[in-house]
Amino acid sequence: MMGMGGVKRFEWRESPPDWRGRHRICRELLIHPVTAQALLNRGMSNPAEAFSFLYGAVHHDPFRFLQMGTVVDRITRAVADGEGIFVFGDYDVDGITGTVALVDFLRRIGARVGHMVPNRLTQGYDLSPKVVAETKAAGYGLLVTNDCGVTAHEAARHAGELGLDLIITDHHLPDEKLPEALAIINGNVGGSGYPFSGLAGVGTVFKVISALSRALGRGPDPEEYLDLVALGTVADVSPLVDENRALVVAGLARMNNIPRLGLAALIDSAGLGGRRIGAKQLSYVLAPRLNAAGRIATAEVGVDLLLCEDADEAYRLAMRVESLNRQRRLIESETTREALALAEDDIAFEEVPVIVVGSNDWHPGVVGIVAARLADRFARPALVFGEMGRGSARGYGDFDVIGALDECADVLEDYGGHLHAAGVRIKFPNLPELRRKINEIARRKPIAPHPLLEIDAELRLTAVNEQLLWEIERLDPYGIGNPEPVFNTGGVMLADEPRVVGKNHLKLVLTQDGVSLEAIAFGRADLTSYLPRNRPFDIAFHLERNTFHAGSNIQLRVLDFDFEERVEGGLSSVSVDDRRDSGAMDDLLEIVAAGPTVIYAGSNRRREIQRFLALRGYLPATIPADLDDRHYLFWETLTIGGFKVIPEAWACVCDPFDNPYDAILLRELGRIAGNLHLVLLYERQDLKEWHRKALDRVRLAEIYRDLPKDGPFNDDIIVQLSGRWMTRGEARLALSIFLDLGLLTRRNGSYELVSVQDRRDLTKSFTYQRLVRFGAEGRRFFRQQMELEGRELLKLLLNVCSTVG
Repeated sequence: MMGMGGVKRFEWRESPPDWRGRHRICRELLIHPVTAQALLNRGMSNPAEAFSFLYGAVHHDPFRFLQMGTVVDRITRAVADGEGIFVFGDYDVDGITGTVALVDFLRRIGARVGHMVPNRLTQGYDLSPKVVAETKAAGYGLLVTNDCGVTAHEAARHAGELGLDLIITDHHLPDEKLPEALAIINGNVGGSGYPFSGLAGVGTVFKVISALSRALGRGPDPEEYLDLVALGTVADVSPLVDENRALVVAGLARMNNIPRLGLAALIDSAGLGGRRIGAKQLSYVLAPRLNAAGRIATAEVGVDLLLCEDADEAYRLAMRVESLNRQRRLIESETTREALALAEDDIAFEEVPVIVVGSNDWHPGVVGIVAARLADRFARPALVFGEMGRGSARGYGDFDVIGALDECADVLEDYGGHLHAAGVRIKFPNLPELRRKINEIARRKPIAPHPLLEIDAELRLTAVNEQLLWEIERLDPYGIGNPEPVFNTGGVMLADEPRVVGKNHLKLVLTQDGVSLEAIAFGRADLTSYLPRNRPFDIAFHLERNTFHAGSNIQLRVLDFDFEERVEGGLSSVSVDDRRDSGAMDDLLEIVAAGPTVIYAGSNRRREIQRFLALRGYLPATIPADLDDRHYLFWETLTIGGFKVIPEAWACVCDPFDNPYDAILLRELGRIAGNLHLVLLYERQDLKEWHRKALDRVRLAEIYRDLPKDGPFNDDIIVQLSGRWMTRGEARLALSIFLDLGLLTRRNGSYELVSVQDRRDLTKSFTYQRLVRFGAEGRRFFRQQMELEGRELLKLLLNVCSTVG
C-alpha cells in the first residue's frame, strides 16, 4: 500500500540562483556552479567567505566567557586542596560525552572526582535538590553540572543553603532569572561574553577543559577530547557552523585515527570497524546506541564505556550497549506495530487530521521514535503515549505542535517542546478528550499537505563526476545551519527495472542525456509499481558516495519523486550567425540596432565597444530588466538577475569565452527570450594565444618562499600576492594547495607555515588536480571555439549549459 501522503512527499522550494555570486566564486575557486550556489545558500556571499568555509577553522578563546576565570580559580583550588568535585551530567549523548570529558580531565590533573548521570525514567531531567543534598552529604565541596542546570533554581538555591559551591555549564536557554551559582558558563546566557551561542553541552565543557589546561600548564592535551565533542555535538543536533564546524571536523579526524578505547569498542560493536566515520555514522549509528542505554537501562553504562581504559572491559561494556540497543529496537518495533494497528483500526483517516494513540504497556523510552514513524507513515501529526501517560508529539508539515498543546493544556499534566516536537504527560482517562480537542484545532488550521524541501540547485546527471562529488563532500559535516545539499533534476527515466533491497528500499538506475547513474530511495519500495516506465519524471536527491560492500561509486540518494508531466523551458529556439573573422564593429552596430542585445567581450574590448556604441546613441543597461531597443547589456550584467521576458534577443560573442562558466549564462538569456540569435563576432586565434600560466611546481615554490616565515599571517597575503604577479583567485588556489598538502595551517583567519622535511607530491592535492583539469578543459574549450563550425559550436555551448550549469 502506498503511504497516505501519495508519491510526492515534499513541497520543493528551489533557492533563486545568485548568478553574480555564483559566477565570482566559480571563477576564483574553480568550483562547479552548483557547489558555489550551495555555499551561497549557506551564507557565503563571496569567494573569501567561501574559501574560509572550505579551509578555515574557527576557535574562540575560552576566556571570552566572562566567568571562566572564576571557574578556573575554583576548580584549581579544589584540586590543590584535595577537595572533592562532583560532576552531574544529563542522560543524553551530549551529557554523557561532556561528563566523560570533564571527569577524565579532572582525574588526570589529580582531582578527587565523583560523577552521576540521572536515570531518565526514575529521576528525570536536570539537577534536583535531592541530588544536591546527597552530594553535600557525600563530602563534596564543589558541584559542576554539564548540559543542564541553567533552569534548576530550586536545586541551586538548596546548594547555597548547604554551602555547596555550584558551577553550571550548560547550553540550554535560561529563564528570565538565572539560578544562584558561583559561575555559569553558557553561550546562551545574555552577557556571557562568548561570541558563539551554538556550543553543545560537551562543547561548553571542552572550553572549560581548554581554559584549565592553559591556566595549569599541565594535564592532557584538550584535543584528546575532540572525538567526544564531535559525537555529543552531532548527537544533540547543534548547529554545525562557526566553532562547532571546526570542532566536529577535528573530532572526526581524531576518531578516524586515534579514537579512545571505549569509543573504538563501540564503533566495532556497531559494525563500523575499518570504515570511515562521518557525521551520519554519529547521528544514525553511534548516538542511538548510547541513547538506548539511557532509554532502556541507565546512561551510566555509556559513561563507564567511554571512561574505560581496559580493552576487555571496554569490549564487555560495548556488547552491553549493543544488547540494550537490540532490546530498544525490539521494543520500538513491537510498539510501532501496535500503534499502527490502533491508528488503522480506530481512526477514520479522512476525518482525523492528528493521530493520538497510547497504551500503559508501551515503554516511554521509545514513544518519540514511534510518533515520528506514525507521522511519516500517515502524513499527519502524531501523539503517542506510553507507561504512566508519558508521551511524545511529532509534527508534520506546518502544524504547530506546541501551539496546539497550549490550547489543550487543561487536559495535560505537563508538556514542553517547540514547533515540530514536544514531550507530553497525561492521565490516560483524558486521552479521548485530548484527541477530540487537538483534532478540532487541526481542522481550524488545515495542515499543509507536504513539508518543505529546500532545493539548493538544479543538477543534470551529465555534470555528476568525482570532481563535483569531492567538492560537495568538502561541505561536510552536515547539520543545522549547514544541511546536506539537495539537488533536483527533471526528465530522468528508468534505465532498468527497479529492485527492492533490504526491507523496503528501492534501488534504481536512472538515465538522462545519455548518462546513467545508480540511485537508491530509502523506504520507498511502495513505489515499485508506480514508477513511470516509458516517460520521464523529476527527482530531488542528495549526491553521495556509496561504499556498501567495500566498493565505492557515485550514487543519487533520492528524497522525493514528482511524476507530474511538464515541459522544460529555456534554449528551445536558438539560431547561430557565424561572422567570425569579420572584425567589423559595423556588424556589432547592425545587431544592436536590430533589437535587445547582450555582448560578451574581454575587459579591454569592452571599453572600446562602449565608446563606439555611445557615439552612436546606444548605452549599456545597468540591470537586465532595462534591456530594450536603445540599451544593450554586457554579459556579466546577466549575473544580477531580475529579468523580463522579451520576444527576441541577440547574443554577440566578441571574444572567445574565457571558460565554460562564462558560457552558462547563455541558458539564462535563452529563458527570457522567445527567440535567441547567437552571433559569433570574434577573430580566430592560434592556441598559443590562450595563455593561462599554470600554477606548476616551480611557480608554487616561488609563492611558498614569499610567504612570511616569522609567524602567523592573515588574508592580506592574498592582496599582496595578487598585487604583484597573479590574480586573487590564483593566490587563494595556491594557499588551498598548501593547505591540502599540510604545508600550511589555517585557524581563526590566520595562516601559519608548517615545518616539513619531505618533498610533497602535488598530485595529492585535490585543488591542484582541479587546477590541472580546469586548465586542460580551458585549452580544449578555446580550441573548440576556434575550430568548430558554427552549428557544431552552438551544440557545444548548449551542451555546456546543460552539463556545467
